[in-house]
Amino acid sequence: MTVAAWGRAPGRLARLGALVIALLATPRTLAQAPPAGQKRAGASTGADVAVTIISGDDTCAPRLRALLAEQLIGVARDLSWSCRSRFDQEEIFQPAAPSQAPAVRIWIDVSASDEARLTWGDQPAQRFVLRRVPLARGLDEVGREEIAQIVRSAALALLQGTAETLTPAQARVAIADRAAARRPAAVALSPVPAPARSQAPVPSHALAARVVVGPAWSLRAFSRQIPVVQEIALGAAVTPREWPLSAWGEVGYRLPATYRSRPVGVELGAAALRAGLTLGPRAIEPDHSWLAWHVGAGAGLERVWFAPLDPAASFESTRATPFFAVLARVLLGVEARPAPHAVIALNLFGDLATSEVHFDYRSGDGAVHRVLTALALEPGISLGVGWRP
Repeated sequence: MTVAAWGRAPGRLARLGALVIALLATPRTLAQAPPAGQKRAGASTGADVAVTIISGDDTCAPRLRALLAEQLIGVARDLSWSCRSRFDQEEIFQPAAPSQAPAVRIWIDVSASDEARLTWGDQPAQRFVLRRVPLARGLDEVGREEIAQIVRSAALALLQGTAETLTPAQARVAIADRAAARRPAAVALSPVPAPARSQAPVPSHALAARVVVGPAWSLRAFSRQIPVVQEIALGAAVTPREWPLSAWGEVGYRLPATYRSRPVGVELGAAALRAGLTLGPRAIEPDHSWLAWHVGAGAGLERVWFAPLDPAASFESTRATPFFAVLARVLLGVEARPAPHAVIALNLFGDLATSEVHFDYRSGDGAVHRVLTALALEPGISLGVGWRP
């Protein structure tokens, strides 16, 4: 190799190294760049959201918080919570700590029973949105749903820059006026758009009707010879929104029960179809609506069958085919909702037969003998679990 070639070698090596570095860096650069026509994540899916609930007590409105968490899915990258017993006006005008993602802070004042006062602010405390939401029936299920949807809609509008906002000076005046007003206001202090279906899907339990579907197991007194029978059932209940009246129905199967006697015993079973109505305040307390009670009534049609056990040679059944019996039902129950989509129901009920249900046999001499007779009033208890979409 000549001296000139040795002299050019460092330059060639430098250009080769630069090319390798560029090739290694290109995939990382392309991965970091957003596709054409698509905004960088952050405005709608990567925000840091801080929610403060002012409840006036120590409960911090747990059911409202659960709905807010559900509605803010897809909006908040990092969701933080705090609770206050009273609203601190100066707190909202203090800038939040810097964040790598877009940030929005939300204050929800539900300390008054007749309205909710909502405040949104950005991280530097320069843009604000205010709204008052009337609560005709306090912080009930309908009120919580409305608040949660408005919170989501306005948070998205603030993050995306489409909300009409107030300056700090305007917000101070509006908050002072809001604090002085004691009656519910139907008009928002800022023109926040109503939540659109495409932005905030409405949960199914906030639609026109509330539906609960699930299985149940029951014990019921039947006769002196067979004291208790068991039944499994699948039922559903439908409650129109804001109604205390529910329609219910169920399909049940009575597990086989036996009674052995001489000269003949009997095995019995039944399938049932029932429907009726229940009435009662669905929520005992507006802020603690996890428990409810109800009373109800209905009617049922049972297809009953009997089969002889160890019959004597001279046995002859007087009822060879299944038959139908009509019963009326009254009930009293409680319903617990330990989770937004779970329901547990415990009912005490009584079934009143409209006709006598009995099993007879005929002996060889033609005489009719009765093996058992069902009770005219059959009390029972049932335990059911349900899923609320």
